[in-house]
Amino acid sequence: LRMNADTSILEKGETVAAEFRRHWIVPMRAAVVIGVLGALPFTVWSFITLASTTRAPYVGRILFFTAVLWAFVLWIALFVKWTQYWLARWYVTDRRIIGIGQRGIFIREATSIALSKVESASARTEGPAQSLLHFGNLEIEGGAGERILVADIPHPEAMQRAVQEATMHTSALQEENERGRQTLKIVAHEVKGYLAHNVALLSGIVAGDFGSVSDPLKGFAGRALSSTREGVGALKDILESSTSGAASLHTERFDLREEVSAIAEREKPAAAAKGLTLEITIYPEPCMVEGDREKLRERVLRNIVENAINYTPAGRITLGTTI
Repeated sequence: LRMNADTSILEKGETVAAEFRRHWIVPMRAAVVIGVLGALPFTVWSFITLASTTRAPYVGRILFFTAVLWAFVLWIALFVKWTQYWLARWYVTDRRIIGIGQRGIFIREATSIALSKVESASARTEGPAQSLLHFGNLEIEGGAGERILVADIPHPEAMQRAVQEATMHTSALQEENERGRQTLKIVAHEVKGYLAHNVALLSGIVAGDFGSVSDPLKGFAGRALSSTREGVGALKDILESSTSGAASLHTERFDLREEVSAIAEREKPAAAAKGLTLEITIYPEPCMVEGDREKLRERVLRNIVENAINYTPAGRITLGTTI
């Protein structure tokens, strides 16, 4: 178990819970096989040299050169096997199980499975060697027939435990998020109902359905009606994002100066009611931007101006554009 993960394989905000690599028996097993193969030519060379010294003096030299060349090839093979062992590892993060494999010297391969797709993780130790040296395999099964075999890792039950804990944590977060979405939908529906009722009342005041009212009161009702309708729009966005996971954006290219001027004109009465002066400084050249015009105006610009009005005790507020 180690915790020095290569951050290049991680997603933004992803954290590593555990890191595993293969058991030391893997390179040791390869080293023994390569050592035996390397000793064979020298053994054959020794016997042939002793038997043919007087009859073929160059045979021994040729065989010795062949044995040295064979040892060099095996040394490269040992280096490749050690590199594969050293660079291959497995990570259990808060989102995925990631496997890094080394094919040859220069090719690295990465596989991963999301924790939300993991259905089971089974540790298996077979034979006396694995039982004595405490290593084995871990088989991870996911949805849609996904299957990952983690072979020859020390204490496979430790990785099994890490996978199970991470999976349980992910499932708990998903359940909590789902409960939060459901609660948000219920609250948003309830608040939307109250706001819709207020829209009807304010519309009646502005339209004169309840009799004649003073101009200041009509202006106040009009601003309240506009703000309430914006609140209904915001709740629709919240309901949409809670259902689909993201709010829809209607992207277009427009002149930011138009939206700044519109917000400033709308908020001037509120600033004047507090004794503030709201000034507009518009850049002479077009300020073309790309985005959701309505959301930028109602969610960003309006909040900026309203906060400025609410938290400015006296004096002047300047709103404008520049490049």
